[in-house]
Order: sequence, then structure tokens, then C-alpha cells
Amino acid sequence: MSQNLTDEDQKELSTFLDAEQAKARVQSTVHAFTERCWDQCVKSSIGSHFGRGEEACLSNCVERFLDTSLFIVCVIERLTAGQKTREPARSERLSTHGQKKSARCMFDMSATMCMHAT
Repeated sequence: MSQNLTDEDQKELSTFLDAEQAKARVQSTVHAFTERCWDQCVKSSIGSHFGRGEEACLSNCVERFLDTSLFIVCVIERLTAGQKTREPARSERLSTHGQKKSARCMFDMSATMCMHAT
């Protein structure tokens, strides 16, 4: 079948398939972290409300996952851009226990840039 496709069509198909595979990986990762956070945080029987502390635990678990994922994306972007990476200073860490994020990594996929914004 690929013999009937032009080079441009093959490239477009390849790009489409890569994007679909990336979506599937993201979906798989979200499923895995949802299951992990659920197993870690939800101890009571399922009802109309979460038990004491379960909602906070779930929220914290999800935030830690997102912080870690964004941090990894930033490091990869810096490496890809050829920038020297370093361990962020304590005040620059993406999250601190008991506080909101002191810095947020924002990833612009179209421009492939990563920066810290306070």
C-alpha cells in the first residue's frame, strides 16, 4: 500500500501515526497514575463523598505527578536545546511540601520552549 503513496503522503501518514502513538502513551500514563493515586489514597468504600483526607491525598498525588512530568519535560527541552541543565535551587523547585508551586514549568509544544515563571 505504501508503494501507492507519494513521499508527501507517506510523511503525512507517518506524522499522523506518531501523533496518535503519543496520544496513546499519554492516555496510558494518565491511567497508570490515576490507578496509583486511587490505590494510595482511597481507603474507604466508594460512596458519594471521599473519606477524611482522601480528597486532599488525591489532589496532592495528582499535583506531584504533574509537577514531576513538567519538570522532566523542561529538562528534556533544555537538553534538546543544548542548554546546560542544573539542579534547581530550593526556591526554584517546582513544588514544595505544603505550599503551592513556587515556580511553574510552562511547556509550549509548538515553539518547543521551556521556561520557569513565578
